[in-house]
Amino acid sequence: MPYSTTRLKVQLKLAVGRFRLLKSKKDALNGQLRREVAQLLAANKEENARIRVERVIREDLTIEAMEILELYCELLLARVGLLDQMKQCDPSLVEAVHSLIYAAPRLEIQELVSIREQFAQKFGKDFVVRANDNAEHTVNPRLLIKLAWDTPDPYLVNQYLKEIAKSAGVAWLPPEERADSNVSTQDLKNTVVNAQTIQELEKELEEVKEHLNPNEAQRENETPNRANVLLKVGMVGDSHIGKTTLMVKYVEGTFDDDYIQTLGVNFMEKTIIIRNTEITFSIWDLGGQREFVSMLPLVCNDAVALLFMFDLTRKTTLNSVKEWYRQSRGFNKTAIPFLIGTKYDQFVDMPRDHQEELTKQARKYAQAMKASLLFCSSSHDINVKNIFKIVLSKAFDLRCTIPEISDTGAPIREYRMVSEA
Repeated sequence: MPYSTTRLKVQLKLAVGRFRLLKSKKDALNGQLRREVAQLLAANKEENARIRVERVIREDLTIEAMEILELYCELLLARVGLLDQMKQCDPSLVEAVHSLIYAAPRLEIQELVSIREQFAQKFGKDFVVRANDNAEHTVNPRLLIKLAWDTPDPYLVNQYLKEIAKSAGVAWLPPEERADSNVSTQDLKNTVVNAQTIQELEKELEEVKEHLNPNEAQRENETPNRANVLLKVGMVGDSHIGKTTLMVKYVEGTFDDDYIQTLGVNFMEKTIIIRNTEITFSIWDLGGQREFVSMLPLVCNDAVALLFMFDLTRKTTLNSVKEWYRQSRGFNKTAIPFLIGTKYDQFVDMPRDHQEELTKQARKYAQAMKASLLFCSSSHDINVKNIFKIVLSKAFDLRCTIPEISDTGAPIREYRMVSEA
């Protein structure tokens, strides 16, 4: 595949999203692994705990490696013009480029592989081989350590075990500290009690914050210590139906009549703050051409909601939803489905019988899919924000106060019956 600045930018954006999703998954996995290690220590199964904690360490190192790589992707996105202008890699970007190439075969992340291929087309295969071997010692030294996969140092293992034991309130110390320490059993018990007390106080504090009045909640929002939640939303449907324009309208608040066809996958993010929580919508837009169906897993995997979209002025695009739904459900059976009709501003000027027939068919499809049904217009900003408000309410099972609209010819909003049926 020849080098393309657009293709490289898309893959860099996809890689950033992939890193964030994987880090979130690994954080959750590590939480479970840490609990298992604590249980093993409490049951005096120290050797088993040592084996299990090595995986915790490896996962932590991988997360740290992805954090480094994410920063490099963002750097290259900011300076992609510099890459495009030069036949040889700019010296200021060599470390970032070489580090991404080096990581590609070691992490086996498809987006990194695609980025490496783009660099091979741009700078030559020998450039990639030398980066992969770190022949010029230009790969980030910290990244080399994170991806080394060496057996963890015993001292590091002991420190991990000690920290996990302390957090879980388990009375355990490394062997060397047991031999040299004069700490009594009662002192250890006191330490456990204090740790538990701190955890209980922190929990109570969080519960108090949840009941703050709006003014107090606003002041709380002004502090930097916010919880972070990532919600991935996938968008699928035929080409030329307005998926990208809806995404851009929601994220940037702009609308452009000059349609630029999505090649492969597009990706954007928007962060909103609710009380003391940052919620980031990670929106993935798949090009509607059938040649891009192979990239459907990138859009569907880990999505909390899937928007099945069609053009209200073209009935054939609604008919296509059945196949998009079938294929998407093969990759994600739990995502919350939405059926979204676009270009409502044009639809409202069409003959009444067309409006009635298409609305009836769309409602039938939505009921079969157990999906919320909304008609929207990106050019006139109709229901754009409401779509994502309803996604949020359904993702967290929250009460939504947006009124439903069911009249033919109106911008349909039907979502309550899905959960109440």
